[in-house]
Amino acid sequence: MYPVLLLIILLAVSGPGYGQSAESVAGAAGLDADIASLEAEVAQLGQSVFSLEEELLHPADTRVEIFVSLPGRSALAPDSLVLHIDGQPVSSHLYSLRERTALQEGGVQRIYIGNLALGSHQLQASLTAQAANDRFVRHDTTFTFRKRRGETRLKLLLDAPAPAHEPVITLRELK
Repeated sequence: MYPVLLLIILLAVSGPGYGQSAESVAGAAGLDADIASLEAEVAQLGQSVFSLEEELLHPADTRVEIFVSLPGRSALAPDSLVLHIDGQPVSSHLYSLRERTALQEGGVQRIYIGNLALGSHQLQASLTAQAANDRFVRHDTTFTFRKRRGETRLKLLLDAPAPAHEPVITLRELK
């Protein structure tokens, strides 16, 4: 009795050709297409919600973004970077091997996005890195920048030029 019941259950739940009609297979294919369409629509809506959230949290007139990059073939391997604006810590990041490699291959990292009032501000950056001479070094520097109307985008360039291989941090305003 039980083997016959087990066989009937297996035939009922198995794939096409084992108890399923052509109509049920076509219906399943249509259902798969509907699910794929809904997944694409949800992904698009998620992107729209993210964009709206960015605009609400960081309006263009007060938005400040800070990026990090290594120029050219820099032999510097960043270990960590800590940022303070006007004496307040705003970002700290420990770099993985994958992130270091990406930066050394020309990648750009957005390390901070926030809001600031118009006017003059101080950005302090503390970098710990391994230079080309296999020494671990720490470099602290302070920049003054002016927040103007509209979005302000700043880029920190990290380098350790030869022959001293001492870290240098340069700040550039992006247009």
